[in-house]
Order: sequence, then structure tokens, then C-alpha cells
Amino acid sequence: MLDDFAGLVLQQAASIDEALLHTLSRDDLRDLFPGPENFLRRKQLWAVISKENATLADLGETGTVSSLRGSPPVSPHTATPVVKKTPEKTLQLPTPPEYVIYTDSELELSRKQHFEMALTGRDGSSMSKELRCRLVRNTVTSMISILRASHQGEELRYPSKHEVTAMAKRLVEYYPMLQDKDAPIKHMSMYRYLQKRILNVKSPQKRQQPRPGRSSSTKRRHIDFSPSD
Repeated sequence: MLDDFAGLVLQQAASIDEALLHTLSRDDLRDLFPGPENFLRRKQLWAVISKENATLADLGETGTVSSLRGSPPVSPHTATPVVKKTPEKTLQLPTPPEYVIYTDSELELSRKQHFEMALTGRDGSSMSKELRCRLVRNTVTSMISILRASHQGEELRYPSKHEVTAMAKRLVEYYPMLQDKDAPIKHMSMYRYLQKRILNVKSPQKRQQPRPGRSSSTKRRHIDFSPSD
């Protein structure tokens, strides 16, 4: 708090109020009170100003910044970081179970190369047929395993068309290189791949029955064609 003596002296000298006190320097005091006869007055005023500035500096360490006395404190501005949203690796449908998007090191590398090429203005790289078949095969296997492990597994043995459609959409979101170009529906090809794989899993393999062979104990009838007497 500015004492009465310093306030009265400054008001009489240059109409300086308490808010402007902290902006004064030694040169300002020398201009306001020139001459050796005002040395003690300048010294007293500078002692008051230094004490007030030290008090404000201590308050500023608490994380708030105040421009002038009597003004509301202003919190330091912190920039909000921009977070790039990455598609999730899980697919939660309105009803359980929760499916997981299959990925491995090679698939992640292919995805990374696609985005790097897209950032440079080039067309993103496409996924090889081998990787795509691996993705489809393991995705269907994972969906069937998760479904049968859930409480619905006793009734439903294979994912429904609705679930396959939702998974196809999520896959082309996570792997954009699998989207159908120049097509209004970007996930139709992936949907067909998944459905074909499920049909292959459903189709029972034909068991090869052993061909009936002649037993060694089979009796052969011999007919005697020799002329009789």
C-alpha cells in the first residue's frame, strides 16, 4: 500500500496516482524532483516504489499477472494443442460384442506410407493383395471368435450383415487405401470381401468317402462251362 507521504508528494508534483507509481524509474523521479535539495525526497520515494514492486512480484509467482494495482489479475494464456484424431481400432455396436480391427506391423507400415505420400501431394499407395487378403481373413476370424465368446454366441455363430457392413466402414476409415475410388459408397468392395470370407467359412467341406473295395473274403462264383458227359 502506498503511504500517505509518498501519495501526497506525487499528487502535488505531477498528479500521479497509485496505479502509475509502479511505472516510475529513478530518472522519472529525478525529472520530477530535480536538484540536490530533493535528494532525500527522491530516496524516500524510490524506497516506497521498490517495496511496492517487490510485493507485486511475489504475487505474480502464484501464476497470475496483474498489470496495475486495482486491475483484475490476468491468467497467462496457454495455447490448446491441436490433436489429430485417429480412427479407433475398436468397433462398438449398439449391442455387444465389441469387435477389434486387425492390424500388424506390415499393415501399419503400408498405412504409414499411404499417409506420407498423401502429405506430399501424391496419390496414396495401395495395399497389396496379399496384405488385403490377410486383413480380411484375420478380421473375419477375430469377429467370429469374439462373437462366439460373448453371451450371443449360443444363438449367433456368425456376424450379421449389419455387423459386417459396420466393420467394412471402419476398415476403410482406418485403411483409406482400401476405399473404392470414384464410388459413392467407399466400403462396398471391402464388404464383399468380408462376406465372401464368411461364406467360405460357413461352407462345410465335402468329406471324401472311401471307395468301397472288394473284400478278400468275398466269394467268387465259378461257373463250369465244360461239356457234361
